[in-house]
Amino acid sequence: MKKSKLLTKKILIPAGLIFVVLIGLSYAANRTIVADRLAEMAYQEEYGNKKTSDGQFIISFMPGENNQKIASLGGFAGGFYDLPVAEVPHEYEGMPIVAVDEQAFSEFLNLQKVVLPQTIETIGSRAFAICPALKEVYLPASVVSISEDAFDESPNVTLYVEKGSYAEKFAAEHEMTYESYTPEPLADVPEEEKLQAVYDKLYQEKLMYYDIIYDYTGTPLCAVTAWNAMSDDKNLEIPNQIDGADVRAIGENAFIRCNNLNAIVMPETLESVGRGAFQDNGGLQKVYFHEGVSYIAYDAFEGASQVTICAPKNSYAHHYAVEHGMNFEEWYGG
Repeated sequence: MKKSKLLTKKILIPAGLIFVVLIGLSYAANRTIVADRLAEMAYQEEYGNKKTSDGQFIISFMPGENNQKIASLGGFAGGFYDLPVAEVPHEYEGMPIVAVDEQAFSEFLNLQKVVLPQTIETIGSRAFAICPALKEVYLPASVVSISEDAFDESPNVTLYVEKGSYAEKFAAEHEMTYESYTPEPLADVPEEEKLQAVYDKLYQEKLMYYDIIYDYTGTPLCAVTAWNAMSDDKNLEIPNQIDGADVRAIGENAFIRCNNLNAIVMPETLESVGRGAFQDNGGLQKVYFHEGVSYIAYDAFEGASQVTICAPKNSYAHHYAVEHGMNFEEWYGG
C-alpha cells in the first residue's frame, strides 16, 4: 500500500509540473498574441490607409528615414462614384504625396482626366491600366520613374508633359501621344477649410443610404449607395437633392437583389450609374432616366434583363438600352 501511494506521488508531481508549465506556456502564448495584435493595431493606426477629407482619394503610407512617414496615392475613391476627373492633392496632413501606387487608377471605366501634382516621383505597375475613356494624364517634371505597364489597355490616353522631362522621354520611347504643358503652382488649403465627406447616411425613413463626397471643383456629389432589400415599397422616386447636394450617382450594387421594387424614377440631376447597381433584381420592371445621365456601367443590369429602360429618345440611356439588347420605352419625365 505504501508503495502504491509513493508511486502515485511520483506520478502526480511530474504531472503537476507539466500542468504548471503548460499553463505558463499558454499564458505566454496569449500574451504574445495580444502583444502582436496590439502592435498590428498600432501599425495600422500609424500606417493604415486613410481617405482624404473630400472623399476622393485613398492615401497609403510607409515608414521612412528618421521615423518620418512617406505618403503615396493608394487609390482613387472617386472612381467608385464614376467621377470622370481626378486632380490629385500634393500633400496629406503636411506630408508630400510622392508616388502613385500600383493599380491606383486601374479599371475605372468612366475616368477621363488625371492631373498629378509636382511632388509625385514614381508611378507604379498598371497605375492607369484598363481605362478606355482616359484621354488626359498630366505628368510633372518631378516624375522620375514610370512602370513599363502603367498605361496598359488604355489606348486613348495623351500624356501632358514638361519639356525635357523624364515623362516626355518615356512617352517618346513608348510611342505614346504627348503634348507639352506648364503645371500650375502648388497651393495649400488650410485644414479647417478642407471639405468633409459623409458616408452611409440614411435618407429620411425610406431605407435608402447615401454618401456625399466632393469632386475636383469642390462641388458636392451625393451618391445613393444602398437600399434595404427587405423594404415592401414597390415604387421609388429618388429626389434631385439630399442634404443640399445634387444626387449625381447611383453607387455600385446599390439596388442589388431588391426584388420588391417594381419601378425606380431617377433624379434629373443623375449623371452616372455604377457597376452592378441593379444586379440580380428579379422584380424590377422599369427604370426611368432623364436626359442628363451620361454613364451607365456595362453590368449595371446584369441578371435583370427583364427591365425596361424608360428615357428620352436618342439620349445616352436610350443608346445604352439598344447596345445591351434591353427593352426601351420613350419617356420625357413628368
